[in-house]
Amino acid sequence: MSEWVEKELRSDFARATRAGHRAANTEPRAIRVRYRAREAALRIELAKGATITLPVKLIRSLNRVAPASDRKRYPEDVGSGRRASHSAS
Repeated sequence: MSEWVEKELRSDFARATRAGHRAANTEPRAIRVRYRAREAALRIELAKGATITLPVKLIRSLNRVAPASDRKRYPEDVGSGRRASHSAS
């Protein structure tokens, strides 16, 4: 690999790393998502400490999900730094 290519790769990697750190510090990140069947809602705990309870009927892509499949669709814990999302099943 030429010196120029290596220099460009290092530069691009450093820029992407900085952008990732900025995003991690400024964008909301879910650390846990739980489905609350009694309320038909998602409880989302964010890394900064805030908690949001969001009725599933307000989430356009989820409002047609059959109740029997709700439990399978929402992860119990999405882990630190991961974005909450439903599975594609």
